[in-house]
This record gives sequence, structure tokens and C-alpha cells, in this order.
Amino acid sequence: MLENLKNFFTRKDESKSENQRNRENGSERPRFTLMVENYAVVEGDCFSVEGQLFGNAKEGVKVYALHRDGTISHLTIMKIEESTTFAEQVKKEEQEETPESQGQRRVKIFFSRKEALSPDWQYAVITDIPYQIEANVHQAVENPYLLGLSRVFFERQGEGEFLNLFFRELVRSHYLVAIETDGSLPIGEKDGSVTLKAGMKITIPHVTMERGESALPVFTDWFALGAMDQQMEALNQQKEAGWKRETMIAGFPQIVSMLTKGEGFVINPYGPQLFYVSPELIHNLMSSPGYQSEFGEAQVQSMEVKKDAEVLLGYPKENEEVEALHRRLISFAKTHSEIAMLDMLLKRDESGTTSYLIIVDMPEEHCHECFKEIYESCRDLLHRVPYMDFVTLQRGDFAKGARTEEPLYLRD
Repeated sequence: MLENLKNFFTRKDESKSENQRNRENGSERPRFTLMVENYAVVEGDCFSVEGQLFGNAKEGVKVYALHRDGTISHLTIMKIEESTTFAEQVKKEEQEETPESQGQRRVKIFFSRKEALSPDWQYAVITDIPYQIEANVHQAVENPYLLGLSRVFFERQGEGEFLNLFFRELVRSHYLVAIETDGSLPIGEKDGSVTLKAGMKITIPHVTMERGESALPVFTDWFALGAMDQQMEALNQQKEAGWKRETMIAGFPQIVSMLTKGEGFVINPYGPQLFYVSPELIHNLMSSPGYQSEFGEAQVQSMEVKKDAEVLLGYPKENEEVEALHRRLISFAKTHSEIAMLDMLLKRDESGTTSYLIIVDMPEEHCHECFKEIYESCRDLLHRVPYMDFVTLQRGDFAKGARTEEPLYLRD
């Protein structure tokens, strides 16, 4: 199943203990999430959000607001107010604190309205954990949006819009998967990738759920993975002699490919919030139109644009999505000698549909295959703007007036 499969592996200093590496990867730094339940405009060009705070937040700290449309607002906490009523506080003090509820309290957090980039605050997550639109082996894996939504899942699971958002983030996220090898793992490339060779012995640990189901454990971050290590140490579980622990980064499709028939996987089985993804749920998710649009076979269609059609063109504003697309497009162009130039604009047509317009200088006879490959290489990044249009430079005269800067890529 894993033979000749190319995957990302995290780079670790083998001279350090697992727990020490976890601390350095951010598992013990102050971190918090809060899913917005209420939004209110207040005097002085400010606004407040209210919700359950998990973790520790401080005034003056720079944080992220993750909006459901893909927008990311960069904010600074101006003030924090406790919003728990006296009755709720008494009830909370009477309850025994668990790892899942540790640090939990209801608060109002105040921000400047000038910093907010989206008016939509429904199901937005405020966090100090950086959002990663793509996996990077040189950075600690983080999934703050999924983590923030998971903390309130069982209170919100009856809301259809929340469920759709939660499952969207579940299939978009990248997870840590712990595996054990026989010690023959080859040295990886500079980009952090290695190839698992035929004949190599690999063990993937599994956990048993309450009803006896076997499930593959996956983790949203190093903090959650460290909880498993602590559990193993507490139970005095040791690896077989000669075997080596490795940590792999895998997306939802890769995780599904590791499962045996009738098997599911479990996210963060040792906290902060367990979520079991059953075989039935996996089937339903993969059969959904939303999943197929992101992970199914790419569809590329040729369209004739009318001469009198009104199209607005310009450069997209810099954000995490645009920066990631720039990196992918440049990387793609560098490895395809037929591409002499590549540029990216933002396009809005008469119907109001917004898309990225990719302009490519290449031979016309090969452009359709190349366009499909470009889309396949970038489709996982298309969150805020889900569409991508293509045109060759020869047919892109309509965009000349909008292209006022140097192209994104120009072959030497």
C-alpha cells in the first residue's frame, strides 16, 4: 500500500527527546482558539466578538481571524472582558476540570474595525496559531481553523452550515501521522520528501475505539501528538528494538489511502478534542459535490468570450492564498521549459464571478494539457477565489492594459 509512495516527513534532531522536539515545535507555547458566537460594533471604531475561549489570550497580542470565505484578518487584541454570568461561574467551579475544558471561559474580545478584512463573522475562529494554507515540512504543522471548530463541535453539530464548514476544513487539513520503521528510512531530499521503497517494513499504530473499531490516529499539531507520547510513557509502552519513530504529513486523501476496508481514522484521540471519522462518514464526504470539486478529476472547458463582454481585470491583493499561488505557479513554470512567461491577474465577469486569470506564453497546440496541469497543481489553494481561468499570451490582448507590472515568471 505504501510502496514507492512519495510523502513529506518532518525533519527532527535525533539527539533530542520526542517531548523536547514537541516543545520546540510549539506544543507548549501559549495558544488559544475562540469560535465567534456574537459580533457587535462598539463605540470608538471598535468591535467585539464573544465566545468560548480555549487556552490563554492576552491583550496586545497579534492574532488571526479565520473567516469561512477564506479571508484572514490580522488583528491586535485591544481588551478582554469576562462575559460569564455569576450562575455560569458557580456551575463551572463545581465541575471537575478536564484536559478538554482546561482554560475554557466565556469572554468578549475587542478589536479595531480598521483591521477587519471581512464583514462575515459567523463561525469565524480567532486564534494566535498561524494558519497554513499548504503543508510545509520546515514549519510545525498547524490546523487552527479545524481545531477551533472541533472544540465546539458537539454544541453546534445540529447547525447545517456549521457542519458543512467543519467537514470542509476536515478534508482540507494536513495531519501528522506517526509511523514506525525498521530503521532503513532513506535520507530525504532538501524539500523534506522521501520515497518509501519496496520491502521496507513499516508499522502504523492504531487505536481501538469504545465500540471496538480499529482507527488510524492522526493529529492536528505537535501538541496533540505530544499527548499521545505522554500516554505511551504513562503506560510504559516501548517500541521494538531497532525500530524508529517517524512523523509523516498527510492530507485527507492520503490518510484514506492508508486505511484498510471498513476502517476509519480518529483526529486527536488523546485531546484536546477527539473526533472519530467513521468509514460511513468517509464515504459520504468523498461522494459529496464539494469534495469532488476540490479533489475529483479536474474539468477544463474552452469558452469563447464575446467581444463586447465587460470584464474587470487587476492584480489581486496580497494575502496568504495569493502568495501561495505565486509560489506554486513559479515552481510549475520553472519545471516546464515550454513556458516562456506566466502571469496572474484577478478577473470579474459580467455575472459577478471572480476568478484568477492565468496568462501563459507557450505554444498553442499544447496549452490545454498544460492548463489542466497548472490547475491540478494549484486547486488545493483555491479557497477564497475558487475559480481559475487561462489564456495564452497570443490570445490575451484584452489583458494588456491591466498588466502594468513585471510578469510573475519570465524565463531567462
